[in-house]
Amino acid sequence: LEESVSESQAQVQTLQERIVMQRAEQERERGTYNDAEYQWARALEVKDVQVKDLLSQIKAMEKDVAESHTKAQNALKTLEETQQTLRRTHNEREQTVRVKDQAIRDRDLAIERHLKQVVELELTIVQVQAQKAEEI
Repeated sequence: LEESVSESQAQVQTLQERIVMQRAEQERERGTYNDAEYQWARALEVKDVQVKDLLSQIKAMEKDVAESHTKAQNALKTLEETQQTLRRTHNEREQTVRVKDQAIRDRDLAIERHLKQVVELELTIVQVQAQKAEEI
């Protein structure tokens, strides 16, 4: 809306400047020409062209800013997705490590129980051999 108002104001000013220019041209043709007014009208015409050029540049800049903003939003979205993927991968790896650690603890306990059984069997063997040696 502000842009539309600005454009409308610029159009009104342009029309006013053209009216002044036409009057100056008419006065020049009639001989009632006012050089200062004519020079002022010419200066306004030049300024009008400059303003139109600046408006065009501003619109191009606004377009560039909008495109940059869109690219930045897309990059941020990609970054957030990558962050989520990394977080998920990290959590999966932590879970895998916990499972492997538990498996190692379970295996170590099984080995410990087995060694205890082996020691008990060896003790039993030694006791049986001692009893046989006493009997003999």
